[in-house]
Formats: sequence, structure tokens, C-alpha cells
Amino acid sequence: MAVGTALAIGAGISAIGGAVASNQADKAGKRAGRAADRAQAEIDRIKNSRVTLTNPYAGNQNLSSLAQDLSAMITNPFASLSVATQAAEIQMEQSDIALANSLDTLAATGASAGGATALAQAALASKKGVSSSIEQQEVNNEKLRAQG
Repeated sequence: MAVGTALAIGAGISAIGGAVASNQADKAGKRAGRAADRAQAEIDRIKNSRVTLTNPYAGNQNLSSLAQDLSAMITNPFASLSVATQAAEIQMEQSDIALANSLDTLAATGASAGGATALAQAALASKKGVSSSIEQQEVNNEKLRAQG
């Protein structure tokens, strides 16, 4: 009989524990439902307080036919700039003459091949200077065209 009594008491305790857990779950569900209702009410309040958006371009018409091509009225005064090559050509001729005279002097004095190499390097440097001068003019002209 003691075993039967213990089983009955255990079953009673389990039933009470289940009832308590069920009651707590029911209360938690009701709290969650109320929180969801409050959140939905807040969402509805925010939606209702929104400003109505209007399309500012809704009544506009296509006005592209009123546009005119005015590009013929615009001119660029720097569009046809040229590069002064005459001075560069004279400078190259003078350099060539000076180098030829130096070469003649080297040949007459019997200078070594090192002198001829130095002379060739001087000629190259001279040509680079002339080329740089022309390039600077071209760059300047491009800047003026872009500004014009």
C-alpha cells in the first residue's frame, strides 16, 4: 500500500506541476499577444502620420522641342594655334654646324674615338632640347584650346 500511496502522491505532484506550467505558458502567451498588439498599433500610428508624397513632375510636358542648337554661335579662338618650328629648325642647323666644326677640329687634331662619342652625345642633347621646346609649345597650345 505504501507503494500505491507514493505513486498517487507522485501523480498528484506531476498534475499540479503540469497545471502550474500550463498556467505560466498561458500568461506568457497573453503577454506576447498584448506586446504584438502594441507593436501593431505603433506601426499603424506611424503609417497614418506619414506625409503624402506627390510627384513634382506629374504635370510636366515634353519641352525638348523648344531647345535649339546654339553650338554654331560658340567659337574657340585657340582652336587653330600653330607651333613655331622655324626657330627650332634654325637652332638645329646652328647646332649641327657647331658639331660639324667640332668634328673637323677633332679630326684635324687626331683626337680619339672618345671625342667623337662625346660629340655625338652633345648632338643628341641638342636635339632633345629642340624637341622639348616644340613639345612645350604644343602642350601650351592644348591648354589654351581647352580653356577656349
